Amino acid sequence: MKISKLFLLSSFLVFLFILASCVNGTYESELSESITFSSADPISQMRGYVMEARIENRRYIFAADDRSFNLSFINYAESVIYELSNISALLEFPFTIRIFAFDHEDISTYGKFVNTLIGLSSLNGSRLPAWLSSGIESVARRNAGLNNLLQDDFSINNISENFGDFYFIPRFLGSGEQANAINTSYHFVKYLIENELLDELLELYMSTNIILRSRNRSVSNILEINNNIIAANELAEKHFYSFAGKTMEAGFIFELRDGSVGYYLRKPTKWGNFIFVFDSSHQFLPIENMQLQIDYIERATQLVAGWYYNYFEFEFRPINHRIYPHMFAGRAEWAALAFPWHNTISYARLNLHFPHIAHHEISHILEYQLGRTPFLPFSEGLAYFLQYYFSDANLELLGLTRHDHTNAHAMFVSGDYRRISDISANYNANHASYIPELSARTTATSFVQYLIETYGAEKYFQVHWNIRNFETVYGITLDEMILQWREFLVEYVASNQGA
Repeated sequence: MKISKLFLLSSFLVFLFILASCVNGTYESELSESITFSSADPISQMRGYVMEARIENRRYIFAADDRSFNLSFINYAESVIYELSNISALLEFPFTIRIFAFDHEDISTYGKFVNTLIGLSSLNGSRLPAWLSSGIESVARRNAGLNNLLQDDFSINNISENFGDFYFIPRFLGSGEQANAINTSYHFVKYLIENELLDELLELYMSTNIILRSRNRSVSNILEINNNIIAANELAEKHFYSFAGKTMEAGFIFELRDGSVGYYLRKPTKWGNFIFVFDSSHQFLPIENMQLQIDYIERATQLVAGWYYNYFEFEFRPINHRIYPHMFAGRAEWAALAFPWHNTISYARLNLHFPHIAHHEISHILEYQLGRTPFLPFSEGLAYFLQYYFSDANLELLGLTRHDHTNAHAMFVSGDYRRISDISANYNANHASYIPELSARTTATSFVQYLIETYGAEKYFQVHWNIRNFETVYGITLDEMILQWREFLVEYVASNQGA
């Protein structure tokens, strides 16, 4: 089923957090007949909208000058809003909100209206899961007499294994799978309401939005957000099993990407916020494939964070992982880039290199979580050291060069360390702290490993972020240590040639 233009435009949500009252009392559909329409504001007009109407704290904005459709939409929306307030006191909307009209007969919009009203959007990185918003809206529609798609005789035997947001992605729009998912979410939410469990779930999911609106982005609040979402997902999975006797994957959350064509599948865990980015529905991966990549990264995170915990006490902040199943435009076959100042790692083309790359990039992120900017050769050297420290013996089979002592010595013998200055495009002879011997990844990695294994990590970390401390910490200058290390490399290679 083709996604309509109106459906895509409906993702442009703008929330104005102004205290106002919501619907009180029984909604009277006849009131919509007296509604006054006016021209849309200039910003909305730039987005293709032409008309708007106001009811209390809600602004309805329409893409067509069609009074009949627009009144029908308002009648539908106000009826649903009234029924939502009857479902739960948490589903009241005390702030002014813009509601961009979409086709309320389109099966693909199930749950979109609820998330619009609650104000959880991709603008702040949070939302209700599609299965929950779809189920809540389905119950409200049915209670308002607006729904003819739900099956009262629906059997839990028809529920797919690992039910969750995956069944609401565009691949299934308008299909039997999505219709089945909507019916499942409808009956599950009814079960939650009847067993007085819905409010508990809503409080956990919606607390995320409350924290974000407070604009308090401390590490403790970020951890609270993550923990609340994880707790909500676990609670949903537990109750779903009681309801259906089958498993549920509540962790993956589906949403449109940045209000444009493209999609996210998110999953928060204790160790990271995982975002799979797709340009089209044809790129979607099976849930088990995505979970495998998450398992790789989580394992790498635990290993690298555990190594850092040996030397530092710090409050770990879950890392954002943006995972692209296809390569970045203009980049190599596979790539991973850390953006430490955003606590984010981006990956392209998932393959066998993946777990080894994760160790490296996670090291870069944790350096910045400790709050300091490292000396660039040491940053790369430590990241590669940990990458190989936790990698298996088949590393070379993956096409990854091992930056060890033997290869470092070979670079000095050939002089390649001067020709392969690949630490960074910004680290060159014009850099204030440029050191030729440490300008190549292989030599920098060997040097960092030498310092850690010879003098200990505790002493090494006194210079990792401040190269000016080197002579004070080690008792000799950096140049003298480099000469000592190069002598070590000659001895190391000689003693290992017959091994």
